[in-house]
Amino acid sequence: MQGKVSVNTNQTAIVEFILLPGEDIAGKAIKFIAHNGDSYTWTTPQHQNLKNLIAGNRYSFDIKIDNGKLNGGIGDSQAYLEIPKMSNLNNDEVFIQHFLPDANTQRNYAMLYDKKLKMAYWVAYPLYNSILGSGNRTDAWGYDPSISTAFQPNLFKGFQPTGYDRGHQLPSADRNLNITHNKTTFYFTNMTAQASRLNQGLWANLETKVRTWTAQCDTMYVVTGAMPTTDSNNLLDFAQDNDRKDIAKPKYYFKALAMKKGSEYYTIAYKIDNVTPPAKSTFDNYKLTVSELEKVTGFTFFPI
Repeated sequence: MQGKVSVNTNQTAIVEFILLPGEDIAGKAIKFIAHNGDSYTWTTPQHQNLKNLIAGNRYSFDIKIDNGKLNGGIGDSQAYLEIPKMSNLNNDEVFIQHFLPDANTQRNYAMLYDKKLKMAYWVAYPLYNSILGSGNRTDAWGYDPSISTAFQPNLFKGFQPTGYDRGHQLPSADRNLNITHNKTTFYFTNMTAQASRLNQGLWANLETKVRTWTAQCDTMYVVTGAMPTTDSNNLLDFAQDNDRKDIAKPKYYFKALAMKKGSEYYTIAYKIDNVTPPAKSTFDNYKLTVSELEKVTGFTFFPI
């Protein structure tokens, strides 16, 4: 459904939609498309009074898009447990929220993406049994439709130099219930330059273990991250995309996990350098508490 747009003289616009009494618009995704083709997705708040609209009422929201960045939906999206706390994003940082393509009221994954570095600092998503499947890997490498291609790496042929994979932050196997879901994991915004032996070995083992744990709980809340700097090393390293453009190369990866069983939550975290891991090491060698990971990364996980 498209909204009616009325442009004002003070660099603002009004977008109007016809809403039906009794309709549920809580958590709905609304996409704004600019004249240059850039698109921005905002999510309506999860307020109870939006779950059963009352005839005759007018529902309005103020949303600000500034310098290629959507500033309207961040606070509302903080209602999701897996999304780290966000505030004061700079002009290069953009929050992207994806919903499932065949069920647009159900969230798929979200990320904090840096348009200059062309990589996501973190990708956050819920994981549960009914969203898992098998045998539907698509290898459908492509651009994320939620942000201009000018801010994404061209990775149809992978990274250079050799020795680095197009590492998924949201793993392909975490969204393989069907082909439509799986394609969304191959967006270039979800890729980072990950050391091949890490990606295909220890890191893949950790991803498999997370899916095993998911079968033992109600919901697993996952934050996977990639950090291009550390407290002791602020110098950026780069890989190159297919256009020979520099793409920030992570110095380390992390996972923050919150397992929900009934009314109880159990948390654990991992932090692993983006290098070939030592022989015979396992992901257990890299575990830490979520609080310890927060101190290292500066992010606040599971803030609700």
